[in-house]
Amino acid sequence: MVMSKIFFHDNVFQEYMTLKDCPYCHDSANFTEIAKNPRVVRCNICGLYRLYPRMSRQGQTAMLKKYTDKITDLSYWNAQLDDIDKYTLREVKKIKQIFPRVFQNGRVLDVGCAEGTFALALKQAGANVVGIEPVEKLVELGKEYELDLHVGRFEAGGIPSDLEEHSFDLIIFSGTIMYMPDLRETFDLINPYLRHGGGLYITNPVATSLYFSINKDYSSRVGRYVAGIPTEKALRYMLSQEGYRIHKICYYWPGYVIPVPMWVSKSSVHRVIGKGGRLALSLFAHAIGRGDRIIVYANKIREDMNERK
Repeated sequence: MVMSKIFFHDNVFQEYMTLKDCPYCHDSANFTEIAKNPRVVRCNICGLYRLYPRMSRQGQTAMLKKYTDKITDLSYWNAQLDDIDKYTLREVKKIKQIFPRVFQNGRVLDVGCAEGTFALALKQAGANVVGIEPVEKLVELGKEYELDLHVGRFEAGGIPSDLEEHSFDLIIFSGTIMYMPDLRETFDLINPYLRHGGGLYITNPVATSLYFSINKDYSSRVGRYVAGIPTEKALRYMLSQEGYRIHKICYYWPGYVIPVPMWVSKSSVHRVIGKGGRLALSLFAHAIGRGDRIIVYANKIREDMNERK
C-alpha cells in the first residue's frame, strides 16, 4: 500500500472509528493507555498498539477509495521505480542471504506492493515475484515495468482469482502488516499460500520507536487507517502463536535517517539540527534499541493453528 504518500486524517470518516478490540487478540478490555489525543492503547496480551477506537474494515475501504481516486500525478511512484533507493537494495541483498532458495526458482508474494519498487528490486536480484495491491493505478504503473502485479486485498474474498491456486516460498509485508484489520484472519490466509518451511518477511515502523516517544499522535504518521502498530514483543508473540521460527529480528540499518514529527520539521529547531542531527538521532535510537523500523525474517514450522494458546 502507499500510506507514506497519502495521508488519512479526514474527520469525514469518524463514523467508522468503531472497533475497540485488538486486531490480533480481539480483546477489548485488557490494555494500557499510552496517549490521549488521539487515544492510543497497548494490548496487555500481545503488545500491539492501536487507536482506541480504531477504524473498521468498511472505513478502511471507503477511505482508501476516496483518496486514491484523487491520484492524478504518478511522478512520485515513477521516480521510486526508476531509482530504487539504497535501503531497499540493501534489504533485498539481506533477504537473498537468509532465504537463498527463494532466488533459485522460488516464488515470492509481496502483499500491499504499491507500484512495485520492492518487487522490482527482488526481480532484479533473481526472484520470481507476484504483487497484490488495492490501488489499481499503481498496479497499472508497475505493469509498465513488466511486473506481475494484481489488484486485490489480502483478506478473505480479496485475493484475485488467478492467484487462488498459487503457493509461495516467501511472503512479504513491507510496511503493510499494520493495516491488516484482523491479524488472525491474515495469518489464517497466509497458511494456504505459504509452502511448509516457507519464509515470512515483515518490516514496519514500530510503536517503541524514538519517533513515537517524541510525537504521541500516532495517527499523524501512520494515519487513522492503521489497525495495529507492532512492537518487537508483539511480533515475537504473534509469530510464536502462529507457528513460525524467527530466524532473525533486528532494527533498520542505523544509518537510516529517522523521520521527525511534522511540527518539528517545520520548526527552527529542525533547520538548525538538519539532516546530520537526524542521522545522529537515528544512530542513538538504534543503539538503545529504539530504532524506527523493525525487520523480521521467519520460517513456517507448524501448520495446525489449533495449537494457538
